[in-house]
Amino acid sequence: MNQALLASHLGFTTWKALVEASERVTSADGHVWYVTKTPTWYKWVLWNTDGDVWFHYRSRASAIQALAPSHVTL
Repeated sequence: MNQALLASHLGFTTWKALVEASERVTSADGHVWYVTKTPTWYKWVLWNTDGDVWFHYRSRASAIQALAPSHVTL
Protein backbone atom coordinates (compact mmCIF):
# COMPACT_ATOMS: atom_id res chain seq x y z
CA MET A 1 0.00 0.00 0.00
CA ASN A 2 1.51 3.34 -0.95
CA GLN A 3 1.78 6.22 1.53
CA ALA A 4 -1.14 8.27 0.18
CA LEU A 5 -3.45 5.25 0.15
CA LEU A 6 -2.50 4.24 3.68
CA ALA A 7 -3.05 7.78 4.95
CA SER A 8 -6.43 8.01 3.22
CA HIS A 9 -7.51 4.58 4.46
CA LEU A 10 -6.77 5.63 8.04
CA GLY A 11 -8.76 8.86 7.66
CA PHE A 12 -6.00 11.39 6.97
CA THR A 13 -5.82 13.72 4.00
CA THR A 14 -2.06 13.35 3.48
CA TRP A 15 0.89 11.20 4.48
CA LYS A 16 2.30 14.19 6.36
CA ALA A 17 -0.91 14.52 8.39
CA LEU A 18 -0.77 10.82 9.29
CA VAL A 19 2.86 11.01 10.38
CA GLU A 20 2.25 14.17 12.43
CA ALA A 21 -0.67 12.48 14.23
CA SER A 22 1.42 9.39 15.00
CA GLU A 23 3.76 8.45 17.81
CA ARG A 24 6.81 6.33 17.09
CA VAL A 25 7.04 3.07 19.05
CA THR A 26 10.07 0.79 18.82
CA SER A 27 9.61 -2.88 19.66
CA ALA A 28 12.28 -5.07 21.22
CA ASP A 29 12.96 -6.81 17.91
CA GLY A 30 14.07 -3.49 16.42
CA HIS A 31 11.07 -2.79 14.20
CA VAL A 32 9.73 0.74 14.23
CA TRP A 33 5.97 1.00 14.59
CA TYR A 34 3.66 3.97 14.95
CA VAL A 35 0.56 4.27 17.10
CA THR A 36 -2.14 6.64 15.87
CA LYS A 37 -5.60 7.70 16.96
CA THR A 38 -7.60 7.82 13.76
CA PRO A 39 -10.72 9.85 12.99
CA THR A 40 -12.33 6.64 11.72
CA TRP A 41 -14.09 3.71 13.35
CA TYR A 42 -10.64 2.05 13.55
CA LYS A 43 -10.00 4.13 16.67
CA TRP A 44 -6.34 3.43 17.50
CA VAL A 45 -4.05 1.62 15.04
CA LEU A 46 -0.51 0.33 14.91
CA TRP A 47 1.31 0.61 11.59
CA ASN A 48 4.76 0.56 10.08
CA THR A 49 6.26 1.73 6.82
CA ASP A 50 6.40 -1.85 5.52
CA GLY A 51 2.61 -1.68 5.15
CA ASP A 52 1.69 -3.69 8.22
CA VAL A 53 -1.39 -2.25 9.95
CA TRP A 54 -3.16 -3.55 13.04
CA PHE A 55 -6.60 -2.00 13.53
CA HIS A 56 -9.26 -1.15 16.04
CA TYR A 57 -7.78 -0.79 19.50
CA ARG A 58 -9.86 0.99 22.11
CA SER A 59 -6.94 2.93 23.56
CA ARG A 60 -3.34 3.89 22.95
CA ALA A 61 -2.27 1.60 25.79
CA SER A 62 -4.07 -1.44 24.39
CA ALA A 63 -2.52 -0.85 20.96
CA ILE A 64 0.99 -0.66 22.37
CA GLN A 65 0.38 -3.66 24.62
CA ALA A 66 -0.72 -5.72 21.60
CA LEU A 67 2.58 -4.98 19.88
CA ALA A 68 4.83 -6.37 22.58
CA PRO A 69 3.46 -6.28 26.13
CA SER A 70 6.79 -6.25 27.94
CA HIS A 71 9.22 -5.33 25.18
CA VAL A 72 8.34 -1.84 24.01
CA THR A 73 10.31 1.35 24.33
CA LEU A 74 8.93 4.79 23.61
